[in-house]
Formats: sequence, structure tokens, C-alpha cells
Amino acid sequence: MPISKDEFRSINEDGASLPDLAPDTTQGAVYRFLLEHADQAFRQREIVDAVDVPEGSVGPR
Repeated sequence: MPISKDEFRSINEDGASLPDLAPDTTQGAVYRFLLEHADQAFRQREIVDAVDVPEGSVGPR
């Protein structure tokens, strides 16, 4: 679920304002993967393969 720029800027370090990023959600799995590899860039297919999520779950916003 997209969030506004203002909401994104207000996220505290522990991510408490984003309950939809729970570890057992697709969004949470993708988010953790990207955080763990913040110094790298990935193609959509690479994220899908690395996180093992449905292909339609990853895409540009």
C-alpha cells in the first residue's frame, strides 16, 4: 500500500508507523531485503527471485 511522502519522511527508525511491513507479509519481506542490500540496485526479477514472492508483487511505483 503506497504512503505519502510526508508519512515516509516521518517514519521512525524502528518502522513502528508501518504495520503492513510485518515480517510475515510480502511487503515486509521485500522491504527487509532492500534494507539489507541498500548499497545495491536490483531489477524486478532479481527481487522476485531473491525474496521468493509472486512476480506481480514487485514493481515500480
